[in-house]
Amino acid sequence: MQELSLGVGLANRFVAWWGVWRLALEFDVARFYPSGGAGVALTEDRVSSAWVLQSNGAYVERAAGELALGQGVGVQVSEAVTSFNPNSDLTGAVVGVIGAGGSLPTGWGYTISGALIEILEITTHRSLPALKIKVSGTPNTHWRIRTADVGDITVSAGQERQASVFCKTVAGTPPASTEYGYVYYDGGVFLAATLPDVPAENLVSGDQITANVTVPADADGANTELFFSHSGLAVDWTFLLAAPNETLGHWAKPVVVGAGDTVMRGADNPVVVQGVGEVLVTNGDFSDGLEGWT
Repeated sequence: MQELSLGVGLANRFVAWWGVWRLALEFDVARFYPSGGAGVALTEDRVSSAWVLQSNGAYVERAAGELALGQGVGVQVSEAVTSFNPNSDLTGAVVGVIGAGGSLPTGWGYTISGALIEILEITTHRSLPALKIKVSGTPNTHWRIRTADVGDITVSAGQERQASVFCKTVAGTPPASTEYGYVYYDGGVFLAATLPDVPAENLVSGDQITANVTVPADADGANTELFFSHSGLAVDWTFLLAAPNETLGHWAKPVVVGAGDTVMRGADNPVVVQGVGEVLVTNGDFSDGLEGWT
């Protein structure tokens, strides 16, 4: 048996050669087969599940060992990714008013006074686990939701890091000023913050919010938070919050969802395997037939 590792994934097509064989993978129409008489299969040995973006904007979870194939998008190949935001699968969340029976996921935090934060429902947004949250009343301080609590994330000066989360308005009016990013600590004492403004349209469309930062000198801890500048103003706002991630590096990583203080998505390793006999179709999305050429 011969095999060829795919070192790079393209959005909708990959063509590979080995020996006298040529293989064309048409991911956008979800079909493939090679010229010649021997069958091939595209296999995967990723050690974890993977959440994969599809052309309709929703995500689908692929099991460990299953191709990270997004319908209408193609195979999505990634290095191993670790998110330091805890419990992005919402482990520990309880429906109800925070502080009066309701609870944010384990490892998250909040600040509010004079108003209420209520978990209305544990649901989904773009097929990702999501909280439906209502905030009502007249806060007498700025209020915030921390998707990693104070000082929970260990950082080092000069590191490049990225935080991301989905936030979508369901009812009411979002805050006039919203920021999202990092708050840093030195020995547990507040040091600095990097909280870029969130475009108002992101809170309506439900698109992913991101913050790219370089950790300042002396920081040894950080948390990620949505900072809502709503002090003294009445609020009645319901929104969805989903898939908080915090990763090393400057560029966006695939969405990681899971339980625990840290959550890992294993590296993809799609491999073309040459066999004998019929073409092997290894993913349920390959349903539109087969096509190939010499």
